[in-house]
Amino acid sequence: MSCGSCWPSGEARRLRQEQRKRADHLVDVATKAMKQKAKYQKARQRAWTGKDDEQQEAYKAGETAYAHNPHFKDGTRLRKGPERESEFNEHEVLNGSELVVVDVRDGFAQVRMVAAGADGVVMEGWMRQRNLARTKDRPDLVGKDRMAGLGEGHMGHHPGMLQRPPLQAGSGKRPGTSL
Repeated sequence: MSCGSCWPSGEARRLRQEQRKRADHLVDVATKAMKQKAKYQKARQRAWTGKDDEQQEAYKAGETAYAHNPHFKDGTRLRKGPERESEFNEHEVLNGSELVVVDVRDGFAQVRMVAAGADGVVMEGWMRQRNLARTKDRPDLVGKDRMAGLGEGHMGHHPGMLQRPPLQAGSGKRPGTSL
């Protein structure tokens, strides 16, 4: 003999089905977020290693160069020393800025701006040599294939360009980052 109360009611079945759909949706959202995070981590690692960048002859002290960071449209932040782990010194040079190479070590160049900034300060610090160019104009500065992992129109900018948030006053750090 079957009992009508042994079988779940139509309402209970509908609720379980909705719960399953919600759970599946949450899994899909989490999976998509993890894939996107992994994609951007890979793009940032390519930006650091410069794996896809053209190789150029090493710079020498006294040589004139131009700042050209192919991965950030707003230029390059200068470091206090010639290592990846060195802190930033609160100075930035825009792409196309004329620089003089002061010293060279381990793929880094100590540079000084040729012209003083609006506040009269001559910026100096260390940057990676791969972010320097011997000519002011570089039509190859950014190409769609340079940072293919970022996709079209990332953050409203040119494809492949990363945009850094502004520095926090006096801290030398950008909001929401460990840098």
